[in-house]
Amino acid sequence: MSESIPETKERMVFKENFRKIFPKSYNDPTLVSFRQSLTESKLLSRTLTRSTVNFLTEPIIDFPIKINFLGLFQPVINNIHNEAKNRLNERLTLYGVKALREIPGDGNCQMYSLSDQLCGNLNHSKYIRRTLVKWLQKNSEIPLSNGCTLKDFVHDLSWENYCAKMLKEGEWGDHLTLIAASEVFKTRIIIISSIPGDNFVIDINPTFSQIRDDRTIILSHYAEFHYGSVHLINK
Repeated sequence: MSESIPETKERMVFKENFRKIFPKSYNDPTLVSFRQSLTESKLLSRTLTRSTVNFLTEPIIDFPIKINFLGLFQPVINNIHNEAKNRLNERLTLYGVKALREIPGDGNCQMYSLSDQLCGNLNHSKYIRRTLVKWLQKNSEIPLSNGCTLKDFVHDLSWENYCAKMLKEGEWGDHLTLIAASEVFKTRIIIISSIPGDNFVIDINPTFSQIRDDRTIILSHYAEFHYGSVHLINK
C-alpha cells in the first residue's frame, strides 16, 4: 500500500506521540506487581505459558486445524450483559487496572484501545489499522510450528479479501490484528476478558520480532462485544 501525504503526516504525528507515551517503564513498581500477580495466579498459569501463535497452532481435539479461532474475538451479542460486565469489572479490580476513558463502540474499539495504550489518545486508530493490515499482508506466508501459515486461520474469506475488509473503518479487530500489533510494536499484550471460566487472560508475545522489555499493553475484553484500554492504578 502506497502512502499518501496525509497518511505520511499521520504517521509522523503517531511516532511523536508514541515516543512521549510509550514505552511504559518496565521497572515501574506497579507494573512489576501486576506482572507478578498474573504470573503467580494458579488459575492463569496454563494460559500464560502460551504465546498467541502457540495458541493458534495447538491441536484441538475433534476440530480441524483450520478452525476459526477468530470467533473468540468477533462481535457476538452477549445476552447476559450485566453478568458479563460484573465479571469483567471484578477481574479488572483483582489485577489493579481500570479504564481511564470511554472507548467508542463503533467497530473500531480494538484500534482505539491500542491508540490509547500507545499514544495516550484515540486519534491514531486509522494509522494503527493500516499498519497492522500491512504487516499481515506482508507476513501471511510465515510458517508456523504445525506447518500452517497465518492466512490458514481465515477460512470464510480469501486472505486478500480478509485484509481488504480489515482495512475498512468500523471493521472489528480480531486475534490476527492483535498478533500483528504485538509484532509491529514489539510489545507484550495482556487481555483480561469477561469470558466465563478460568482462562480469562490471554498473553500475547511477539514470535517473529524481539520484544522490548519496557513495553506492555493491557486491554479489557467484554466478550464478545467490546475492547477497552485499561491502565494500572497507582497505589
